[in-house]
Amino acid sequence: NTILLLLVLITSVAFSQPDKQIVLKQGKPINVDGVISPNEWTDADSLLIEIEEGWISTVYYKHDGSHVLFAFNNLEKVSDKAHVVDLFIDKSNNKSTNWDSDDLWLHASFNDCEAIGKYYVWTSCTPTKPDWLANNLPFREGNDNIEIQINFSKLDLKAFPVTLGFGISIINGANHYWPKTADYTKPSTWGNLVIENSGISND
Repeated sequence: NTILLLLVLITSVAFSQPDKQIVLKQGKPINVDGVISPNEWTDADSLLIEIEEGWISTVYYKHDGSHVLFAFNNLEKVSDKAHVVDLFIDKSNNKSTNWDSDDLWLHASFNDCEAIGKYYVWTSCTPTKPDWLANNLPFREGNDNIEIQINFSKLDLKAFPVTLGFGISIINGANHYWPKTADYTKPSTWGNLVIENSGISND
């Protein structure tokens, strides 16, 4: 009976992991400080990204009615091997084979970097950005997390619900993706990010 229960639990976890689509429900605002405080993310859903065998980062996601919100935990399980975060967003979700003018790259590490229509534009990096926030490395006081807050206006969001093309890479040399089949060079391989319309005005 114990073995059967364990198999049921494992199967449940496997099927609950979002494969190609995540849905952002509305929750409370966050403090973008890299500290996952009690109750700050309890109203969020989550997915898992495997960095190495036995090393998993939990990715929390929600929105607060004005911002898309993410948190990535456990990014420096191995000392001096910090991982950072890339987000790839297809604002029109046209699933193009190559990057075009609606595809956005956001990078959070020691600086915040971004580009539209291209990726890995390191000359764009600055400590802060006007329309999105992330806490920067180095990690401090045992908090190896990155929190990200993106203004709706950054993503040209006006009517809801809305579906964007979306991919995540947790990176330190190698890319560890969601969805697992994603390739940052090909928007057609990214998943979907759905933002629900609860509490959001369409004006």
